[in-house]
Order: sequence, then structure tokens, then C-alpha cells
Amino acid sequence: MSTPLQNLRRQIDGTLKQIFGTDMDLIEITQISGGSISSCLHACTSHGDYFLKSGGADSIRQLRAEADALRWLQKTSFRVPRVLTVQTIQGGALLVMEYLRLRPVRDWEAYAGALVALHRMTHSQFGWHQNNYIGATEQRNPW
Repeated sequence: MSTPLQNLRRQIDGTLKQIFGTDMDLIEITQISGGSISSCLHACTSHGDYFLKSGGADSIRQLRAEADALRWLQKTSFRVPRVLTVQTIQGGALLVMEYLRLRPVRDWEAYAGALVALHRMTHSQFGWHQNNYIGATEQRNPW
């Protein structure tokens, strides 16, 4: 009988093979800190490292909203992970993105300038174009 982590590993392996092809090997998967409502994982593969968030079946809307926000943030001068896929898996949901090796900020002036530029981006309406989440709490955006 396999454990829940072994089942998740098989599903992650299958998902990554769909993205990268069957020549991709999942070398190691490690649970890491970072999520309060989702499990955060570091997947080391023959094609590179990836950051994954997994949750129950009800988390697919949250993960899709997060992926949408990350894709939008890529338009800014901040370095954010590239989203590869968001999909349902057996009994849950999975967000796969580029793994970033974080390091301390070296140029605080440039960082502050990027933050100012981000906050100067405006839209004709307040909020986001779809409902999103703060943790497990839905934030309604009635556009």
C-alpha cells in the first residue's frame, strides 16, 4: 500500500512528464516551508528545479487565481516565477512554477523604485478583474 506522499509523487511525476516529455526524470521531491493553506514542494528534475503548491480539490480556484496574479506580475520589473501549469490531480490541485533561489536584496534603491512603479500601475476600477484569495478567504472583486 502506498502512502499519500508516494501517490502525490506519482501524480507530480506524471504532470511534469506531460509538460517536459517522458525523458524528464523526477530526482527528488522535498516539502518546504512557505504555505499556510497549501503544501509547498521543491521538485528537482533532470530538466531543472520547480516549485509546486498542492492542495485539496477545493483549492483549484485559489491556485488559478494565484497563477493569474503571477502572470500579471511578470509585466512588472519584479522577478516572479514563471507559471508552467495549474491543474487538478487525483483528489487535489497542483500549481507548478519555476523555482527561484531567493537571495537578499542588494540594491535597495532599485528595489524601492520597482515597488513604486508597481504601485503606480492603475486601472479604471479598484481591485482585481476576478475574485481572488487572501489565504483561504475569498476576496470578492465585483467588476
